[in-house]
Amino acid sequence: MRHNKGDLKVIDRLFIPNYVLHSPGALNDKMDYQPGVDQVGPAAIALRKLTAIALRENFLNGTYAVADQIAEGDKVVTRWVYRGNPKNEIASAGRASHLLTITTIEVDRIRNSRITESWSMTNMPSLKLELDHF
Repeated sequence: MRHNKGDLKVIDRLFIPNYVLHSPGALNDKMDYQPGVDQVGPAAIALRKLTAIALRENFLNGTYAVADQIAEGDKVVTRWVYRGNPKNEIASAGRASHLLTITTIEVDRIRNSRITESWSMTNMPSLKLELDHF
């Protein structure tokens, strides 16, 4: 997958300029879970990029994989999984070998081969609990 290689331009090609993201929360640049509000347009696309950057900068050998995908009409449901070993403070504590998994289920509305709107649910609160137990 190109996203595994850090090509953020893929995000610009996948999402329309006035893309809408409905999400209960997301990661900030410090890997803290922030409660969400709907994001629209450039803010929604920037949040997608910020999340990808945060994961890449805070995990060693992180990879995305599509676990399940179902399409019907103009919607696609995807369960994707991100796996990686934490680095930075966690790595300095000698725990970088611990593999963490982030799972997301997302419903995307597609028009002309681009994503126009997403409803996303990620296991971020449970991930935060797991990180706090290091």
